[in-house]
Amino acid sequence: MDHILYDSKTLSSSAVTATLFQEAVGSKTNGYFECNMGTVGQLPDPQSFVIKAISKAFLPDAVLADVIALDLGWCEFSLNNETLIGPLPIFVFPQACGIQVMPDAGSTGTTVPAIGAGASVKNLFVLEKPLTIPSGANFKWEFTWPTAPNAKTFYWLMHGELFR
Repeated sequence: MDHILYDSKTLSSSAVTATLFQEAVGSKTNGYFECNMGTVGQLPDPQSFVIKAISKAFLPDAVLADVIALDLGWCEFSLNNETLIGPLPIFVFPQACGIQVMPDAGSTGTTVPAIGAGASVKNLFVLEKPLTIPSGANFKWEFTWPTAPNAKTFYWLMHGELFR
C-alpha cells in the first residue's frame, strides 16, 4: 500500500548533527505528530518498505532563513551500516508543498511550503531506482552541518510502498 514513513527533529542552537528514524512513536512527546516509527530504527516483522521518493517539510512557524540554514548541510541514508544514499547536500531534496508559512521578517511574499493538516505532497526527490528496507533491517538518516543551523522542527519523509 502507498505509505509515507516520516520522522522529525527539533534542532537546538548548538546541534551540528541529527539522526532520524532512531526513535519510536512512544518515545516522542507528541507521538504520531512527530513520527510514525513503531520500532526504533527498523520495521517490525514482517513489514518491508520500498522507498520511491523523499521530501522534507517544516512546521508552520518556520521562516525562509530556517530552511536555508537547514539546506546548508549534508545527509546520508544507511541500511545495516552501509551508506546507500549520499552523502548529498540537503538542498537537493525538495520542500513538500502544502500549507504556507510565515515569511522572513522584513520580506514580503516569501513563504515556505510546509506539510500539515490537509496538505498535499507534490515536490519529491524521486529515486532513480527504488530502495527496499527489508523487515528487521536497521536504517537511519544522518544529517551534518558546518555550523548549527538553529532551524525549527523539520520533517524527513520517505514516500513509497509498505508491505505487510
